[in-house]
Amino acid sequence: MIELLFALICALSIAAALKESTQDSVFIGWKGIIPYRLKLDKHILIIGPTRSGKSSLAKAIIERLKNKYLITVIDWHGEYNVENVPIIPFNKLKFNLEELPVKILVEVLGYGLNLNEPSIYMLYKILRNSKYSTVHELIKAIDEYLVTTRTEAEMKAAILRRIEYVFSNLGNGSLDISLLTKIDSIIDLSELSIIEEKKLAIAFILAYIYMYYTKHEVPCPGKIRHIILIDEVQNLIAGQNCSILDHVIMELAKYGVRLILVSNTIPSNYLLKHCSLIMFKSIYDFDNRIVMNYELK
Repeated sequence: MIELLFALICALSIAAALKESTQDSVFIGWKGIIPYRLKLDKHILIIGPTRSGKSSLAKAIIERLKNKYLITVIDWHGEYNVENVPIIPFNKLKFNLEELPVKILVEVLGYGLNLNEPSIYMLYKILRNSKYSTVHELIKAIDEYLVTTRTEAEMKAAILRRIEYVFSNLGNGSLDISLLTKIDSIIDLSELSIIEEKKLAIAFILAYIYMYYTKHEVPCPGKIRHIILIDEVQNLIAGQNCSILDHVIMELAKYGVRLILVSNTIPSNYLLKHCSLIMFKSIYDFDNRIVMNYELK
C-alpha cells in the first residue's frame, strides 16, 4: 500500500512538471521528487563559478520557453545553438542612430566606451544639435565640432579615439535591428574582438529593443511577450557605472520582457532586487545580511 501511494505521488509530481502551466513559469529541476517551476514575474539571474552548469540550465530554459514567447539570445562566445532559431552575427545587424533619443545614445556610448562624466556631457553637447544616422556620420559630427579650450580639444580627441577604436565597425550590416522584436534569434558576438565592442553591442541591442517597445507597445507588467538571455553578464557590470544598463533592464520588465542573466559574479544589490536567483555550487554572503545557500542539482 505504501509503495502504491509513493508511486502515485511520483506520478502526480511528474505530471505536474510536464504539464503546461497556466501561469508564466518554467520548469528548472527537482527538489527530491517535487518538480520546481520558477515564476517569470521577475528577471532571472543565474550565478555560479565557471563550468558549474549555468549555461546548460540557461539553454534548457530557452528550449522550454521558445515556443511560448519571442526569444532573443545574446551569445558572448558563440556557444548557443537552439533548434529552429537562426544565428545572426552581430556585424550583420544595422541600426539607425536617429532612432535613439540623444540622451540614451550618449549614455549608451558613455557606458560602452567607459567615458567619464565630463566626456559624456561634452558628447551630449555635440550630438544634441547634430544630424547623423550612421556611425560614420556621428564620427564626422564629433570631428567637426569646434572647441574653444585646450581641455575641450583633449576630451574631443579622446572621445574620437575611443569611438573609432571600439564603435566604428559596429552596426554596418544589412539586417535592421528591429528584426529582433519580430523573430526568434541568437545574436552571435564571438566575431567581435574586444570586450568593449561586445559591451557596446549588448547595450545597443537592449536600448533598441527598449525604444521599440516604448514606441509601439503599451506597458503590460502582467503579460510576458519576450525572453532575452544574456551570457557572461559579469563582463557588463565589472568596475563601472551601469546606470543606463540598469535603467533599460528594469524598464523592459514593464513591457513584458524578461531577461535571463548568466554571471559568475554577484551584481549590484539594485539589480538583485528585481531578479529571481538561481545559484550553483557556492554559498554567497551579501554584506552579512542575506545568505544564499541553495544548490541546484
